[in-house]
Amino acid sequence: PDGSDCGTGHAFCPYTIGTDTYCPYDSGVNSLGCADKIEIDVLSPTDIFTCYYDETARHYTINILGLVPLANSGETCPVDPADYYTHTLISREEAYNCACLYGSFTEVGVTAVELISFKAAPSQEGVLIEWETASEIDNLGFNLYREDLQTGLKVKINPELIPSKLPGSTQGAQYEFWDQAVIFGEPYAYWLEDIDLHMRVKDQYGPVIPLWWHFFLPILSVDR
Repeated sequence: PDGSDCGTGHAFCPYTIGTDTYCPYDSGVNSLGCADKIEIDVLSPTDIFTCYYDETARHYTINILGLVPLANSGETCPVDPADYYTHTLISREEAYNCACLYGSFTEVGVTAVELISFKAAPSQEGVLIEWETASEIDNLGFNLYREDLQTGLKVKINPELIPSKLPGSTQGAQYEFWDQAVIFGEPYAYWLEDIDLHMRVKDQYGPVIPLWWHFFLPILSVDR
């Protein structure tokens, strides 16, 4: 239905369709009038505040992580909602609209990721890429690139950002990614980059090269 015969002023509300079969834009969240959409964005990295510890100045930025909508004002904000962040909120007219806003403090100049290991293990099915971090301060996630060593061309192989398991944490985590879009034995190298909470590239690590020739080593046996 296109709402042309709904008979009210809410028929063409642009955000979030309702539940009515014949007039889907005239019910649900739009039943009290056309709902509004609220969007939040990252703060400017130049917005810095200063704290003093033992008369030593330390500078910080505030990073907006996202919103978690609540069903009503009586709900409590989740303690660890990393999988539920959103940057948009549909605000119903003539009603209370509740959400929790999350952010983090990051010390200016602190390295985003401390990397412990980064390796690429080849197999007949593809290449298993693994990495481990010791800390992920100011880190939103990772991108992986495959480099063709014959042409020098780099291609990002993860369709979406690989999210940090511990965003903004002083602790680390382990990650793995299968690259199956490869030709067995071809000369490749892999690069890893970390993206901070401002969506900026902080560091790039690599190259690591899968050693295909390991699969062609002869197996030796000794009879005694």
